[in-house]
Amino acid sequence: MSMSTSTPDNTAASLQLPFDLKPEDLPQVALRYGLYSSKSGAGVEELYMYGDGRVVLRRTASYDAEPETREGSLPAGVFARLLEIVADQRFEGLDDEYPSREPGLRRVLGMRHPGGEKQVIVDNEGPVAFERIVSALLFAASLATPAVLQRRFFQLMGPL
Repeated sequence: MSMSTSTPDNTAASLQLPFDLKPEDLPQVALRYGLYSSKSGAGVEELYMYGDGRVVLRRTASYDAEPETREGSLPAGVFARLLEIVADQRFEGLDDEYPSREPGLRRVLGMRHPGGEKQVIVDNEGPVAFERIVSALLFAASLATPAVLQRRFFQLMGPL
């Protein structure tokens, strides 16, 4: 018995994209995930992913510290697959804010594309759809920079 394996065509022209995006829109699409402590003067951890494949990790040790950054690039097609997960989890339908009665970790997930912009703010733990998107985002970013999942760069970015 012979099995043939084929790889999906991930060229920009062949991608089926959500949010009414066209392949030529990808360079204008960005995802952002940030963690911010409720403690005043604390640092931040931010992850930026762009439709052109760039991934930028940014952190500061304190409010006024110089940011430390790392950059990497995603394999072809990964960002488009990530957008499919974001759409499948109905990101645009999530509430804009999920406050908590307890102070803690504020997490912000944002998406910008030619058709609009959406940001969801979660204090501590968020709804399942939010957490699924964050998990997919962190996994995708780890393909560009393995330090994301190994917690060598971010200390807070993993699961709560």
